[in-house]
Amino acid sequence: MPFKARSNKDTKFLDMIQINSAMSAEFPNGKEPEIEFFADLIIINCDKHSHFDLYDVVNSCKLGKERELQFNQIYFEVLNLLKSQNLIENENGYKGVFRLTPEGKQAKEKCGYFKYMEYLKIKELEKEENKNITNNTINISGDNKGNVSQSLKSDFNSPTIQTIKQTIDKEPNKKSVIEIGSWILGAIASLILIYEFIIKSIIPKT
Repeated sequence: MPFKARSNKDTKFLDMIQINSAMSAEFPNGKEPEIEFFADLIIINCDKHSHFDLYDVVNSCKLGKERELQFNQIYFEVLNLLKSQNLIENENGYKGVFRLTPEGKQAKEKCGYFKYMEYLKIKELEKEENKNITNNTINISGDNKGNVSQSLKSDFNSPTIQTIKQTIDKEPNKKSVIEIGSWILGAIASLILIYEFIIKSIIPKT
């Protein structure tokens, strides 16, 4: 069954605000903390799935006359805060009657306005941290890659590396000399053997 607002509800409520506003409420710590206090109170105590009246929600908490007077004086500030955070919206266009938005329901699940705000801050920090990690990864695979290549190039040009390189370059030459020497010695040995076993047998003994 669709909600049907009482025709005089908004008028009576606004009249009540005007009457109570004539009585000055005290705000020892300023209005801002009290605005957030009532926003938190409303999110915690309102109906999650149905419409509600802000004053009815606050009044149901039985906070006492002083608190109710405070709320009456800052009613529109509390309303603006809840709407600016997209936590509540008017029920089918009726003034003074509201329901929770999807964000408002999430705030209620997080146990109120304050905890929901903390949740959003943590979420934003995590998003920023993930963004920084992504940027660092890109830098490593991008600019830093060039830096690493340049560093390796510099290392290869260092005196130590150059000495090792020169030593390696000389190894083939040394190896060639040894091989040639071995070949010569082998040839000489072969000639001696030929002389001893073949030539000597041919030459007649005197």
